[in-house]
Amino acid sequence: MSTAPIVRPSARVILFDERDRFLLFLTVAPDSSKFARWITPGGEINSGEGILEAAQRELFEETGIRDAILRRIPGFIEHPVQWDLAAYTHERSHFFVSSVVSHSLVADNWTDDEKQDILDWKWWSLSELVEGRAATDPPGLIDLVATQLVARTPPSCELPEVPFS
Repeated sequence: MSTAPIVRPSARVILFDERDRFLLFLTVAPDSSKFARWITPGGEINSGEGILEAAQRELFEETGIRDAILRRIPGFIEHPVQWDLAAYTHERSHFFVSSVVSHSLVADNWTDDEKQDILDWKWWSLSELVEGRAATDPPGLIDLVATQLVARTPPSCELPEVPFS
């Protein structure tokens, strides 16, 4: 007999810069697995907190960015959690997308857990991440980023020359 999964809801932000790079944090599980992976800014949705409110709070805590315009990406990604001491078995990640111009990260608002778990951060290009085969979480994150990158890029088109008469 299997038990029902214990799901932690989270709000995450795919944050692009002016060069179409996106911010990821290298985090390590605070348990015996030491599972390390690159993740977007974000985290748990607190009790009584809305998804957008959680995304804004997490973005501020982890980057210092306040008042970003966040656009909700429909749906969510639910996946098993890969560390052994987690209080939940699955995470359900709701995503938003936003952009910044030349932002330096501010870690002043990190929680104690973030100070322990976050090892590094980096602005990645999609090709750099794919070619480097870095471990990312949740599964499907690279495809989601690629879809959002395509949505950001205006289609290139050539207009036919029309002579004036």
